[in-house]
Amino acid sequence: MTLDVRGAHLGPYCYPIAIDLLARGLVTSKGIVTHGFSLEEWGEAWRSML
Repeated sequence: MTLDVRGAHLGPYCYPIAIDLLARGLVTSKGIVTHGFSLEEWGEAWRSML
């Protein structure tokens, strides 16, 4: 099993821009977001990254 964690930090000011671009369909999260979990599934989410 392999775990790749990738990311960057440009500051919280980028979040509203990114959310807007995603909401308008101008960018996609395909290939970036690999899993989705509800808050109730936090245990499963945690285990999936171990």
